[in-house]
Amino acid sequence: MQFVFVKSGLTLLNENHQIQGSYDLPLSEKGKELVFQYSNRLEPYQPTFIVTSMQRRSRETAEILINRNGWQEVEWFRDSRFNDRHFGFWEGKKVDDFLEFSKESIIQHIPGGEYHLNFLERIHKAMWSIQEKVIREHSVIVMVLDERVIKEILNFLNNDSSNGLNDHIVEFFY
Repeated sequence: MQFVFVKSGLTLLNENHQIQGSYDLPLSEKGKELVFQYSNRLEPYQPTFIVTSMQRRSRETAEILINRNGWQEVEWFRDSRFNDRHFGFWEGKKVDDFLEFSKESIIQHIPGGEYHLNFLERIHKAMWSIQEKVIREHSVIVMVLDERVIKEILNFLNNDSSNGLNDHIVEFFY
């Protein structure tokens, strides 16, 4: 079994260096072009299972990959537990402003947003669910998700040697 991680394509907020979080935005034209350009790098993989969040950017990225690589028959699992973190007040604001604010304190909770520990717990539960339901049945799992979510999954896989999954990461596409 192998994991192939693919970061969701760009949206207009990404291009403008704004925090996206839980905003459910489509890919920008540039985002679509970039996904289309790197989609051929995934050609060697023949996934038996695709995982996305419920966010539009993740789904649209997966749709491009599916159509470009002929994966229409592959089982596709969409799960809101893989959605990006909700950043409350900061969503739509400039990333640099948030980074400046967060330098002064460790941000565990953002007003109107999701507690960091809740975000981590949600991602971990989703991974345990995947492990229990599909990992034993599928040889190549392509996960199309936001960067923050992918980083947390990689931490989960690398820090929990009891799950036996940390040796199965083969690619990470940006």
